Amino acid sequence: MKNFIMRLLSFFLDLMLLTILVNAIANTSFFDGYNSDIYLMREDALRVNKEYEKLNEEIDDILKDALISEAEFNYIQTNFMDFRMMFEGIKADGAVTKKYIDSFHEDLDKNYQDIYNEELYAIAKKSRYQNVIAIVLYILYFGILQYILKGQTIFKRIFRIKVVDNKDSKRKVPLWKFIIRAILVCDVIFTTIDLIGLSNLTLDRYLSFNTVLGNVRYFYEVAFILVLFLRDDQRSIHDLLLNTRVIRFNKEGKIIKDVIFKNNGETKEREVVKAIKVDD
Repeated sequence: MKNFIMRLLSFFLDLMLLTILVNAIANTSFFDGYNSDIYLMREDALRVNKEYEKLNEEIDDILKDALISEAEFNYIQTNFMDFRMMFEGIKADGAVTKKYIDSFHEDLDKNYQDIYNEELYAIAKKSRYQNVIAIVLYILYFGILQYILKGQTIFKRIFRIKVVDNKDSKRKVPLWKFIIRAILVCDVIFTTIDLIGLSNLTLDRYLSFNTVLGNVRYFYEVAFILVLFLRDDQRSIHDLLLNTRVIRFNKEGKIIKDVIFKNNGETKEREVVKAIKVDD
């Protein structure tokens, strides 16, 4: 069990490091124009949210007499600009129907959701460069750097963890396997597919596409963790596809075997395999 925990810990620490690097690069002066636009778009989204919450709180009081006075009408036009379309056809000092009053909150929620989706879609399109940076760094770090460091990342080295060939731990794992591992492990494939959809689909189609993609990603990640956890050799989907495995070794360089379950389901104590020594 300890190997399993150490492996996950090193992976999440590597991801945290990369997240810091992605944010650092994305916030350099080169991307100032994009960042300024995104900031303004998020501020606008926050303003609309405040309008929505305020209108949701005040509308019952405004409509309690089934009449919108001229003062109330002007107040609405001035303070709820993004929801003025909901009051089209209603005149100052004009009566409103019971059906209009009863359905107002539901209609307001729908209108806000439509505006929110449009803003989220626009922000996502403007933020595509951040995903591109993340994809490049993931491949460089988990692919190329891990190949250069002979199966280790920075935190894998700290925790004495290493990616090796499944049959021969001394055989060099080729670069292309590390790149594919990075694509499979770091959601690179899902992020890339999402970028393609974001760049080519309209809002409505993208929302449906993104929902399906999110469900597929969820089931993949669950399957990934389950396979890793349930197998005694702790090889997950990418290891099985690429004929690799992840090992942990002690200070003397000997592999620490850590089987999570015996065949009967009982926990098995870890044991040091003395016959095999890992190259530094």
